[in-house]
Amino acid sequence: MSNVTRGPDVVRRLLDQRTFDLRTLNDADARRWLAVHLERWRPDDVFAQQCRVRDLRRAQPRLRELERERARLTAAAAAAPDAERWAVVVRDLGNANRAVDGLTAAAVKRPRLLRKRDAYIVRRQGLEAERDALRSVNPDRLALLVVEAELVAVREASGVAQEERRLRELTLARGRGRGVSGSAFERTAADAIREHVVPDHSAHLLTGVRLGAAGTEFDALVVRGEPNGSPVEVVAAVEVKRNHAVESPDVLRAYLAAGLADRLLFVGDDTFPP
Repeated sequence: MSNVTRGPDVVRRLLDQRTFDLRTLNDADARRWLAVHLERWRPDDVFAQQCRVRDLRRAQPRLRELERERARLTAAAAAAPDAERWAVVVRDLGNANRAVDGLTAAAVKRPRLLRKRDAYIVRRQGLEAERDALRSVNPDRLALLVVEAELVAVREASGVAQEERRLRELTLARGRGRGVSGSAFERTAADAIREHVVPDHSAHLLTGVRLGAAGTEFDALVVRGEPNGSPVEVVAAVEVKRNHAVESPDVLRAYLAAGLADRLLFVGDDTFPP
């Protein structure tokens, strides 16, 4: 593993050279800071598409008016006495629609599912009737129906809807790419830990450790002992970051104060966008 740096001197240099508080910048410095970012963002497809959507929306004052009116009517309808029942009906109707679609598709190969599908169709009809009845006695819901229809029409006619769909596609593609590159970086980090940390402690490296906790994961644990089901001693818990710019300077200063900075590894070059 080449080009690995570590230790308090590295942390202090990064803090001295790369840390600043946006709140302390004057107008000129803030413009320079923003210009650096814009220069980096400009070739980015997602950023360019976000700008395109922004410009289209700015050119449609009626769109913003409709969105504000929709928000007002939605809040008013939510305050109605039957709002709780309305929410249940809308939720159940959405579930029924998904069930009908799913069972219709599945019944192509399993015709016996048609009877179950038909039961959901009957249920959907009942929910639609109740929804229409609840809407008919609430002026805000009736007005909301009109506003939402116009909002859809304006979004389509202006091109906003099409460009936002394109933005979602680009964002999704970027997410997939980051998932691949993120996995590759974690492998690189694991190699660095094996080379620079594990030998110091005669230890083993475990990655993706959940400890049976849902939604919680250690990127890596360095443990001493045999990871064969017996208890082990945890020497280090590792959090892997692709870019140390995202780390809070206060966190790094805390490492310095605690004398733990020698345990930080920086892999690759030490430059990153300001």
